[in-house]
Amino acid sequence: GFFCFRQKTAYEIRECDWSSDVCSSDLANSRGIADASASTGARLIVTMMGDGFSGWADWGFNDVSTLDARVVAERARDDALAAADPIDLDPGRYTVLLLPAAVTSILGPLIGRLDARAADEGRSALSGLEGTSIADASLTLRSDPGCIDAPGARRHGDGAATRPMTYIDKG
Repeated sequence: GFFCFRQKTAYEIRECDWSSDVCSSDLANSRGIADASASTGARLIVTMMGDGFSGWADWGFNDVSTLDARVVAERARDDALAAADPIDLDPGRYTVLLLPAAVTSILGPLIGRLDARAADEGRSALSGLEGTSIADASLTLRSDPGCIDAPGARRHGDGAATRPMTYIDKG
C-alpha cells in the first residue's frame, strides 16, 4: 500500500501527490493490420518543508510494484535537510549531478525540437547545425521503447512502430 509519514522534528511532509494510470491502445486498418497495447504508470511527488528550507523528490514508475515510497520521501527529506545550511560558492565551474526529474524538465522540451525536417526547411533554431556538436562530447541522448526500466510506446500516434532513436550522439 501507499503511505505518507509525518514527523514533527526539523521537517515535515507538507505536500504529497500520487497519481497512477492504466492506458490501452488499439489500432486497426482496412488492410488487416491490428495491434493492441497496454501500459501502466505511477508517479509520486513529495515536498518536505522545514523552517525556511525545503526539499522535493519526484519519481515515476511504469511498474507500481517497484515503487518504494520511503526512498522517495527520504530523498525529499535529505534535500530539505541539506538546504537548511546553505553555503556560499565562489563564481566558477562546478560539476553538477542532476536528478532524473531535473533532466526531464531540461531535456523534455528539447526532444520535440530535434526535428530534422524542420531543420532542413529552416524552421528550427538548429537549422544549419546538422552534423555539428550542440553539447559536450560526453552527452549521448537516446530513447529505446523496449527498455525494461523505462518502456515507451510501441507506436506513434499515426500507427507507425516506434524504434530506438538517438537524438544526440557524442554532443
